Amino acid sequence: NVFTFGNNDQGQLCLGDESNRELPTQVDLSSPAISAAIGRDFTIILTQDGEVFGCGSNVVGQLGLGPDIISVNELTIIDDIGDNVRDIAAGFEFSMFLAESGVYVTGQNEFGQLCQETGGDLIDFPEV
Repeated sequence: NVFTFGNNDQGQLCLGDESNRELPTQVDLSSPAISAAIGRDFTIILTQDGEVFGCGSNVVGQLGLGPDIISVNELTIIDDIGDNVRDIAAGFEFSMFLAESGVYVTGQNEFGQLCQETGGDLIDFPEV
C-alpha cells in the first residue's frame, strides 16, 4: 500500500536499486503500512505489525544503522527503537520514533533538533 516515485540516487524509494521512477511503483512490504515519512534522500515506514523499515541515505545516521552503512536501497529493518512503535517522523536529516518506552531519535543533531546534548554531533544509532 506504499507507492514511491521520483529521484532515487540513494535508494530512497525502497525498490532495491538506484533507478529514478517517473511513475508510482509499489514497495513490497511484509504487512500494510500505517505511516511513512521522508527526509532528505531517505524514507522510513511503519507497518501494521509494528516493524519500522528504512531505505536511502544514512550518511549522518538518519536511518539509525550505524556509521558504517552509508545508504541502503532496499527495505532495511530499523532495530533498537523500543517496543510497540506507534508513530514515526522524519526531518531533513533525522528520524524520530514514538515507542511505548519513549521517543527514539537518530541522525543529524547539529542544531539540537534531536533534543539531545551531543555538542552538535550526530547520533548514529537510535537513542531515547
